[in-house]
Amino acid sequence: MAMVSEVSMNQANALKLQQSLKERESELEQCYIRMEKGEPPSEEIDRDWLKYLRDDDRRAYENEEKRLVCCLNFIYFFSYFKCGPLLFILFADHFSIPIQLTNKFLKPSYLKKY
Repeated sequence: MAMVSEVSMNQANALKLQQSLKERESELEQCYIRMEKGEPPSEEIDRDWLKYLRDDDRRAYENEEKRLVCCLNFIYFFSYFKCGPLLFILFADHFSIPIQLTNKFLKPSYLKKY
């Protein structure tokens, strides 16, 4: 009797797995059809892709913001300690500080104060 119930449980499990396989195959087929039309494969994949792009843009923005804050701290350091312009130019080039920020320090009128 135990053998019969075990076999029927295995048959039910096999039937469930076959049904799941058919559902996934039809879902895959729908994805191919959508891709042929130029659409994203599924709404879930589209949401995940948009989320990835949003997160990537956010990370890029945060990295640029950190870099600019570092640049401003760097400029503050050089103006506070009144370092020479040659040293400033060397460090600005090394840290890729935007030229718009360095122009202020390269003007002769500003350098005359020191």
